[in-house]
Amino acid sequence: MQLILGFLLALIFFWLLQHVFQAPPEKRKKNLTYLALGIGGAAILLLVVTGRLNIIAALFAALLLLFKRLPSVLQWLPLLRKLFNAGRNAVTGSDGQSSIETSLLRMTLDHRSGKMDGEVLADRYSGQNLQAMDVSSLANLYRSAVRDYQDSIEILETYFERVYGVHWRTQFSVDDVDNVPTHDEAMTLADAKDVLGLTDHDLSEDEVVEAHRRLMQKFHPDRGGSNYLAAKINEAKRILLAHLRSQRYQ
Repeated sequence: MQLILGFLLALIFFWLLQHVFQAPPEKRKKNLTYLALGIGGAAILLLVVTGRLNIIAALFAALLLLFKRLPSVLQWLPLLRKLFNAGRNAVTGSDGQSSIETSLLRMTLDHRSGKMDGEVLADRYSGQNLQAMDVSSLANLYRSAVRDYQDSIEILETYFERVYGVHWRTQFSVDDVDNVPTHDEAMTLADAKDVLGLTDHDLSEDEVVEAHRRLMQKFHPDRGGSNYLAAKINEAKRILLAHLRSQRYQ
């Protein structure tokens, strides 16, 4: 008897499923709801016939217990959401990268690994990535920066020191190059977002502070970073917080 009933229920289920997917798209959602209700009813009927109604009673008791404890569970949701977002940001960050752009370079900082790389935007090496360039080409690029792209000198030196060590000048044979960097132009709001790796979608005071903290852990001078990067990160935080606070009074 139970085998026959199960076979009939299976036939009905497949017939209903075929009927649902043959329906027009605008009726499909409604039919799927009916199908779900039908499956639930059939499952209850099968449990009644087979004498396993105690399973339903156990599920009902579990649901009652859950509803009783729902208020206390909801109190933990903000903390759980914060932990989830922190874990997600630890893997990817906002988009996992920050960027600093000068007239010669677009430098990227990976939040997770702390690695730096850059794309050359001008000069004869335009379009090439720093990681793919040999020492001779990098030395020529540095000479070009000192000669024609002085806003790029400090970020280029920071990259060289981070990748090749403090004696990179000797390795590159550029000890004779007279480095007199000029002051950078004022950082814009868009530049500040790029430095901290933030977008308009996730721009809030909490996110700015968190992004600043995360980057300083990677690029602070005491942790193998540089004064130049730390100054850029601090300036980006100052500009974004000032912008957000000024919007409160508008």
